[in-house]
Amino acid sequence: MAPRVICCLFLVISASSALAAEFAGAVTDVLNGDTIEVMNGSGPMRVRLFGVECPDLNQPFGTTARYFTSTLVLGRQVLVNVFGADAEGRPLGEVALADGTRLNHELLRSGLAWWNRQSAPNNDSLWKLELDARTERRGLWQDSDPIPPWEWKKGF
Repeated sequence: MAPRVICCLFLVISASSALAAEFAGAVTDVLNGDTIEVMNGSGPMRVRLFGVECPDLNQPFGTTARYFTSTLVLGRQVLVNVFGADAEGRPLGEVALADGTRLNHELLRSGLAWWNRQSAPNNDSLWKLELDARTERRGLWQDSDPIPPWEWKKGF
């Protein structure tokens, strides 16, 4: 093969591996509803959940979201499908349990998170899960006007 073809093939393979990055490990800590620590080959790695934003711990439903996340994943093996990194360099990932349960989806379904339109702008499944939770007034949607964490931090 010509060097140019080999180079192009290498770039295509590298790009597709970067997009499909994933790793597995046990969840060793739950920092809040949407940030966990997963043990991988090089040690514990903090992971932000892709496409969801839970209330901060000092907000209504913040500790509930953390507890919910803990009950689902703490001490369990998970698969993290990485979609990029957040502003702090932490991987943004979708977290799945062995039975296929996706933590990101369960938080939205339970009404304990907002769909993060900035990190997952065209994700119809996340949008639908939030809409259903709002309609059914589950979790934080019990409040008439819940304040999202990005507004809470500004002091609304």
